[in-house]
Amino acid sequence: TYAVAATVDDPNWAGTATGDLVVAPAPLTCTADDQERLFWTTNPVFTITYAGLVNGDIAPEVPPVASSWAVQDSPPGTYAITLAGGGDPNYAITLVDGILTVLPAVEVAPVGDFELAFVDPGNPARRRIWDFRGPYEAVVQGYTLELDLDHDPKGALTGTGRLAGIMPSGTPVDVPLTVKGKVSGKSGAVAASISLSGKTATSTVKLKLALSLGGDTLVGACSGRVADGLGGTDKLADGCVLALDAAMNGEFQLGMGLEQNEKGAITGTGVLTLANGREVPVLIKGKESKGVLALQVVGDKALDPLAGAVKLKLAVRTLSNGAAEAQTLQGKAFGQRLAWPE
Repeated sequence: TYAVAATVDDPNWAGTATGDLVVAPAPLTCTADDQERLFWTTNPVFTITYAGLVNGDIAPEVPPVASSWAVQDSPPGTYAITLAGGGDPNYAITLVDGILTVLPAVEVAPVGDFELAFVDPGNPARRRIWDFRGPYEAVVQGYTLELDLDHDPKGALTGTGRLAGIMPSGTPVDVPLTVKGKVSGKSGAVAASISLSGKTATSTVKLKLALSLGGDTLVGACSGRVADGLGGTDKLADGCVLALDAAMNGEFQLGMGLEQNEKGAITGTGVLTLANGREVPVLIKGKESKGVLALQVVGDKALDPLAGAVKLKLAVRTLSNGAAEAQTLQGKAFGQRLAWPE
């Protein structure tokens, strides 16, 4: 267990030592009389909270260029200062020989492991790559439509489905479907066009879905027909809403392991990870100019034959806290074109 050397006399910080983690259940704030409060977890990731700021925020003017806190063992029952989550990509924090040091993150050579989480605060939709793989269910003109989609890195949609229900004539139908479609997108506007077809000994179904991304759903129109030898023909023209997997919000991260040779050339490998956990292995190459890296990121076809459709160009800075900060991004992935800034 660790605690800042200075005594903290505050009932909000009453905590108990359990192994090497001290728990502070009360809200974590600072008053004008309290000095910097340091929070600790076994990650280790750190957040500093100052007066007037909510938990997890860091005032831009503090800490100064270099700040250190002595850390000592904390006997059971004493107050200790623990991390309540959060962190700030602009700071690098180390614990060495009992001294915890907080420094502004600085640019470092592109050697080692770095994590890029692309963010465009001005237009968050442009930081997203959508993967529509997964199961869906909708009600279309009284019929139940079930889909199980696969979305490949080229943007193609395939899969299976099923349409079941009662025709206006009273005839029941239950028809398995095959899926063929594609995803297209640019600057956060994403659309999916899907053709569905199937038949049984007596029934035939042909449908088209024209959908666009809206929040956490694919929404649009369904058109086509259901035909049956006994029940006749039912033409469909109705709305269709497919709810996305709750985990898929379009966000992504790019983990990179980089090397640089004596001539300055950069090579490496990485993994593009989408919000739903889907991973695409990538190969990286590029060069450095005045601290900015111009990188080409391409899916590794040797590990995934379809991954080559993922192609990104990035300008990034590699920082001492292990982050990679994007300056620009353009490319394509899963049928969508990305460009920031435009």
